[in-house]
Amino acid sequence: MKGNFKEFVRNKKVALTALATSATTALMSLPVLAVGESSTSFDASEVLSTGLNGASSEFMKYVAIIVPIAIGIMVAPFALRKGIALFKSLASK
Repeated sequence: MKGNFKEFVRNKKVALTALATSATTALMSLPVLAVGESSTSFDASEVLSTGLNGASSEFMKYVAIIVPIAIGIMVAPFALRKGIALFKSLASK
């Protein structure tokens, strides 16, 4: 039974992806449709801009954390090679 399910998913990967995408899109549109009938106004561009501003500020926080670590990881092998070369040159004199 488990093998049949895996084979079904493997064979129908494109169809399942399309189904999941369309279901997600439909579910994302439900709040917009629900608010459309009420007396309160709903500005989709304002909501989108607020969400994107929040996401970009979070992204920049993560970049500020990751960049110093990445630079240290990238520089460590270079510094190690230069240090070994320095000690080899001192030892050969």
